[in-house]
Amino acid sequence: MYQFGKTENYEMKSIMKKILSAILALTMILALVAAMGITASAKDGDLLYTVNFKGDDKFAPAKFSCLNGDDVITAVPSDDGSSVTATYSADAAAGRAFWGGAIKGFTYGEGKQYTITMKMAVAYTDTDGKLASGNAGVYINMPTSTDAKYLLDQGYKSLVGYYGCPNIRHTLSYGAGGKSVGALISEDVYITDAKYLSTVDSEGFVDLTFAVDGKNVKVYINNVYLDEFDAFNEGLLDKAESLGFVIYLYNKSASVTFKDVKVYEGITVTNPTYPDYYVEGAKVTNYESSRTGDLLFTADFTRKDTGFYGRFVASNDNLYTATIDPANPGYIKIENTGGKAGTTYYGGIIEGLEVNSETRYTYDVKIKTSAQNAGFGFAVPTLYPFGNSIALYGNFKTGGIATQHGANKVLNQVRELASNGYASVSNMALDAEGYASLRAELHGYEFTAYYLNTEGNWELYTKVDMTHTTKNDGSAEYIHDTGFDLAVCLTLNNKDLVAEYKDINVYKGLLITDPEGKLDPVITEPAPETTEPPVSGETGDSFVVFAAIAAVAVIGVAVVAKRREN
Repeated sequence: MYQFGKTENYEMKSIMKKILSAILALTMILALVAAMGITASAKDGDLLYTVNFKGDDKFAPAKFSCLNGDDVITAVPSDDGSSVTATYSADAAAGRAFWGGAIKGFTYGEGKQYTITMKMAVAYTDTDGKLASGNAGVYINMPTSTDAKYLLDQGYKSLVGYYGCPNIRHTLSYGAGGKSVGALISEDVYITDAKYLSTVDSEGFVDLTFAVDGKNVKVYINNVYLDEFDAFNEGLLDKAESLGFVIYLYNKSASVTFKDVKVYEGITVTNPTYPDYYVEGAKVTNYESSRTGDLLFTADFTRKDTGFYGRFVASNDNLYTATIDPANPGYIKIENTGGKAGTTYYGGIIEGLEVNSETRYTYDVKIKTSAQNAGFGFAVPTLYPFGNSIALYGNFKTGGIATQHGANKVLNQVRELASNGYASVSNMALDAEGYASLRAELHGYEFTAYYLNTEGNWELYTKVDMTHTTKNDGSAEYIHDTGFDLAVCLTLNNKDLVAEYKDINVYKGLLITDPEGKLDPVITEPAPETTEPPVSGETGDSFVVFAAIAAVAVIGVAVVAKRREN
């Protein structure tokens, strides 16, 4: 009888060891896949959480940042916890008051999608007994820090959501009643036009939905699109990244009821209605895939879409008239026809072109004015009103300009300002039609302003740190979290004013100081196209595909090992 020798016996043991190792590895992979499937198998449309207003292991509501004391707001949940009514005291002075908290286990960020649905009813009557806005808000995030003093003094400022009364007046909102400029209709003031308001049901409720896609938040009322905005800039994510549910009240005797608040995975809004002001248009050119010198944006004042929508975005708009020429969509004239002074702003956010420490832009505009107190804002701190824009402002007919933060002239690092807050630039060129040409380079958060001089060259006017600007007289400093949006912001304040703007263009890169893009840390060539392998089915199915590939790979190792031994 033939017997295995030592060599054959060793080889067989070696093969068996490798096969056993492969089986063990496969077992471990399948166990890992099963565990991952339990925690990461949520699919679009899955219900993640139903808010229990009595509190549970995910949601522990509490009062916070109550300006006039904790007793000014009372929240009464229903017996089953599915609804809550919050009421502001009739005996206390009006002021901000919050009730709510974080929903544990959920955070905002790139690639994360949620749909948050609820019913909302506001009840408030003024001194004449008429229904009025209760200034009620609902916010969908929560400060990361729960320190009581921080929440009282600062935390509430990082909340984002909706504010007002759906059938009276309302707006998108950040912080305690701060009004956020949206992509289309929300402004620095309340939306009060009847055609933009919502109808309540027989019990006073509307269906309110927030669709969160990364930073962008779309708001729907009764499944009708209201507006959208980039709600979670870098600074807000750092301070209030937790998904949450927070009620806000301000007016005495006002109350608000919420019920059936649910959080779903993904974007679940189906077949919404879009108002006339919503026209889906092409987004502006993508920054990342563009090269230095590429034209990213040209202002078109005839557009009404989610790439750019110009309109009055502040009070006193009744004093001014805007004239747009369909044959020349890049031109606009705004004149004061109200007979008295008043500050207003016209324009919109340039969707998709944010400012951060790595972005590089060159921004051109031509301005003609009949008098002083007109200007152009280039960038707006994210979520802040247009009144906080970084602008060049003055009398471009006579060559007197200043750098402004909103309505306040800020310190000039190149030219000394006169007592009236303007610097004389007597060598500023005016073209045959009377237009001055301005250019701004945005190198990260540094704003550098130029004007075209009479010799035909771009002359440096000033440099400004947009995150820290100081009022001209030194009385105030404006400090912003990182995060700005490029904007078209026409600023006006004069009863005798006529201001005309045209040729508003944004390019990638610093075309004066760095035309070749040597200082640009981002890729200046178009990103190569890649073809991703198809993934079968929903999220859960992808784990099955992964497991199958892993199993084949492990078995393949065993087979190869056996072949090598043979």
